[in-house]
Amino acid sequence: SPGFTTALKMGSLLGLGLPGMPPSFTPLPVEGSSPGQPRCLAGQPLEDYTSLQAGGRPFAIPRSELPIKLYSHFHRPLAVGAAEMWNQVGQKAHGIRFFEVVASHEQAHLKVDWSGAGLSEKADATTRMKVTSTRLYMTEISMRTENRTPEQLQEALAHELGHVLGLDHSENHDDLLHYCSTARIEAPRTAASARDAWMVGWLYNQNNAIPISFNR
Repeated sequence: SPGFTTALKMGSLLGLGLPGMPPSFTPLPVEGSSPGQPRCLAGQPLEDYTSLQAGGRPFAIPRSELPIKLYSHFHRPLAVGAAEMWNQVGQKAHGIRFFEVVASHEQAHLKVDWSGAGLSEKADATTRMKVTSTRLYMTEISMRTENRTPEQLQEALAHELGHVLGLDHSENHDDLLHYCSTARIEAPRTAASARDAWMVGWLYNQNNAIPISFNR
């Protein structure tokens, strides 16, 4: 997409048969409905908002691996702010913090590279990942900083952290996971939307999710 990309290298997905993950989160309600916002049925994902999946099964982080330890050598306050957008969702839903920003890369599950290395010309950021026969591995977040305000960078990183949780993209420009960063002209988001929260709640109530892991 012109704004954000997800780098997913597909491996063999045959013979999965993984044990199911017990439900861990209660979905948060999406209040009301507007012409551009589909009404969500209880226990169902939003029609215009997808999660990362393989073979019809979503990817999600096992609760035992939370919080994910995130390292950012540069722009640490922006990493903290982006992480807190999702932590507010997790704490409100079930008292869980999804992310913790740590002081050293030795402690981290995942690091943020602010050099923009390996990004295409049209990409502002990407979450690098790979799929094996048993799980999805998140390997790195790469960010481009040129000509972007701190608020825009924080929002972009929060978008990528949504991918880390297992979310894909939304067609609604009010959501953090909207597929194109250039489609929104309003001020950068400082919190997840009710729709973002709904999708996280739905995703972490699935009992057939394929685990998301991290290369440490």
